Amino acid sequence: MAPRRGTAVMLADLLDRVLREELVGQDPLQREWLWHRMWELDRTEELPLYLLGLVDTALWDLAGRLAGLPTWQFLGGYRTSIPAYASTVTHSSTEEYLDIAGQALELGYPAIKLHAAQPPA
Repeated sequence: MAPRRGTAVMLADLLDRVLREELVGQDPLQREWLWHRMWELDRTEELPLYLLGLVDTALWDLAGRLAGLPTWQFLGGYRTSIPAYASTVTHSSTEEYLDIAGQALELGYPAIKLHAAQPPA
């Protein structure tokens, strides 16, 4: 999945033209070495910064899979769940907010973040 709209074609090109040859067959547990290799490639290819993040995330995911653990646990996570809240877009009336809040409560959300960019009145 591309991190920004319109970048999928560019990322596919970089994958085929540069990254595949550099990364396929390498030991994914050598994250630091691969990160430095990516950094060096960036000097000639001018890679988008988020591409480095995508590769780094993929390497951590592979390491977790090799360890038989989800990545969050492999990295030392300690929670098995986290609290969540509902969130809204900006609506034009109080009734719309009340409707959305009611739906959120019915779904089991304990809290809701309202985006009310309207004058207080």
